[in-house]
Amino acid sequence: MFTDALSLAYFLRLQTELKPTISIEVGAFDADFSIEMANAGRRGFTCKAYAFEGSKPIFERYKDILEQQNVTYINKIITDYEGTAEFLYDSNSDIFVGHNGIKTGRFDIKQSEVTECTTLDLYFRDLKDENIALWIDCEGANREVLTGATRILSMCSSIYIEVEQEQLWQDAWLIDDVVRFLSDMGFVLKKSYQYSHNQSNLVFTRD
Repeated sequence: MFTDALSLAYFLRLQTELKPTISIEVGAFDADFSIEMANAGRRGFTCKAYAFEGSKPIFERYKDILEQQNVTYINKIITDYEGTAEFLYDSNSDIFVGHNGIKTGRFDIKQSEVTECTTLDLYFRDLKDENIALWIDCEGANREVLTGATRILSMCSSIYIEVEQEQLWQDAWLIDDVVRFLSDMGFVLKKSYQYSHNQSNLVFTRD
């Protein structure tokens, strides 16, 4: 994911207004957003930060750093079922980059690994009456993440999500699919930041 400075700044300002009690970051990599939320005291509220990363090498690289930042960092793939899934690595780049994931189509596969997977609804099955900020960077797996999170979405006050305008990944939801689904779930698109000809970052809030 490319996180442009304008969209990040806007989303963080929203959190100062919405004051979430929990943040969830899907496809976290080094979990920059979760670090901000774990240290939300300087923004005037307290927030518990969870960050999910499917890549085992990336998880091992950042887990100690994020523990020191009070981020709960979890080596699981978030999708629409519980079990295991294959995490795929781009043949054209180092494994320590942020565009690997469970979807094929954008690149040739160099290697893969089997990783535990779950849904947000199952992982957070005991949560209730929370105010959640949700950040999603799942490299084409928006359908899987969102459809496995309908209960969690009912507690979200804001969502930041990377979307595609064209089919970079096989069987992936595009921008119109994401906007339609979240609109049906009661969200309003507040901002759209297009950073390339085929990808954008969107910010939603609860209607």
